[in-house]
Amino acid sequence: MREITRTQISFADLEVGRRVRLEPLLQQISDFLDRHGELVTAVHRDLSRSLKHARRGRRGLNAEQVLRSFVLMRTKNWDYRELAERIADGFTLRQFTRFDSAPVPRHHAFHHAFMRLQAATLRRINEAIVAAAVRVGLEDVDKLRLDTTVVETDIRYPRDSGLLWDTVRVLSRLVEHIGDLAPAACATFPRRTRRAKRRMQEIGRMRERAQRARSLARKYRDLITVTTEVIEKAEAVTRKARTVRCTELLDTLKLKALCDEVTQVAALGRRVIDQSERRIFHGETVPADQKLYSLFEPHTDMIKRGKVYKPVEFGTTRCCSLKAASVSSPITRCSTATPSIATSSYRPCSVTKNDSARPPAFWPATAASMTRPAARKCTAAASRSWRSPSGAASAVSNRSSLRRVAPSSRRRRFVRASRAGSRCSFVAAA
Repeated sequence: MREITRTQISFADLEVGRRVRLEPLLQQISDFLDRHGELVTAVHRDLSRSLKHARRGRRGLNAEQVLRSFVLMRTKNWDYRELAERIADGFTLRQFTRFDSAPVPRHHAFHHAFMRLQAATLRRINEAIVAAAVRVGLEDVDKLRLDTTVVETDIRYPRDSGLLWDTVRVLSRLVEHIGDLAPAACATFPRRTRRAKRRMQEIGRMRERAQRARSLARKYRDLITVTTEVIEKAEAVTRKARTVRCTELLDTLKLKALCDEVTQVAALGRRVIDQSERRIFHGETVPADQKLYSLFEPHTDMIKRGKVYKPVEFGTTRCCSLKAASVSSPITRCSTATPSIATSSYRPCSVTKNDSARPPAFWPATAASMTRPAARKCTAAASRSWRSPSGAASAVSNRSSLRRVAPSSRRRRFVRASRAGSRCSFVAAA
């Protein structure tokens, strides 16, 4: 059972609350959360999601305790174990998180509760913080600083042989689950997992260049043949399984979901076969944006950021914006591996002082977020003059003011004003 807040407190909790005073930072956070009761309602909606009986059963952490504990954990930068221990040991933290004299659960309970919070709820909390910063004058919405970071995906190093082996074993596992519901549809499906695994291991053990030149193409051809056969047979199984009607409605839904998953994995497997044939048999260099790096994380990109210790990273590029008062806007996934202002979205523009959905006037950007097409677009949209932090007056109003800085200047791109000739750190985008 999930409650919004505690319905009743004891006289002992009331007496302790009168004598205990929170530190100034926690007191301000507590007052802020008290003024935004809609955040507690949103958290309670996430906690009650997918529960059959939300008002029955053992009492768990209520919505107010989850929200305040989550904010406390992020503010103090604690882990789950330290959060539970600190709340259990301190009167002030008990009062802040609304536990009072109630027993504090173990760290597992906090972890399970925080994992149920949806991204929309966290975005709503962040937007409320940004709006409060604007109201009190701590935030200037006319300036927005963009930056990008790489979030690595949990995958092994992508090799074509490993991806082909993943295709065979995943399709075989899914077809086996389909066979539990529709045995007649899987009667002719071949078992090729051992053969595909051996070919994958043999390709991985080829170390000498001469040996690889002689045997690599033959091993890959056999592995691709096995993968193609498994894909075709799996698609034939799905066609037969879709015509089967189970006696139970739940079994019918499971069968449909398995068939859809087989279709999705088969499409990814054909992409792996295509890139393997182009690279191995035709000697073609496959572009990075046309490669598939994981069956389980198909959105993964190959990103090069110039790091010495890690020249290549596999993950997604996240575009985050930071304002003048160090208040961060929601982090969004960029549509390309090299994001730009044109592809990034500015969400917190709806919390400006006049509630108008206008973009900020100045966008200082890094090398990753300010690409040449994005700078050209922002410069073409500029409509007023401004002064750079170095004091040089710059009127960015035409596209001819763009040029690339030499590689010796730490490989960054800037917008130069044709008249002043000084390096500018802001891009006018009014």
